[in-house]
Amino acid sequence: METKQHSTGPRRTRDRILEVSLRLFNELGEPNTRGLRHFAFRVSDLDEIVAVLEKEGVELLGEMQKVPTTQVSYGGVQKRIVYCRDPEGNLLEWCDYK
Repeated sequence: METKQHSTGPRRTRDRILEVSLRLFNELGEPNTRGLRHFAFRVSDLDEIVAVLEKEGVELLGEMQKVPTTQVSYGGVQKRIVYCRDPEGNLLEWCDYK
């Protein structure tokens, strides 16, 4: 993934999350509509899950991201996420809180 430069310097995590969110929105449709948009799994060690997924040849939909605490706040820890698709094309979210 190429790092784009903004007038204020390197892209911020928030910008990368917005970019991924917009891409997923465009692929999957509007949020808060009827139906299932994705499955989310909370895991104890996202780094370990990513290593296993990559070892098994699963294509990740971008790099692991830290969700800004202004978006998700949970007991003073930060949410980290990564997405992929299962063999049937369902969107899977893997996350942990560190």
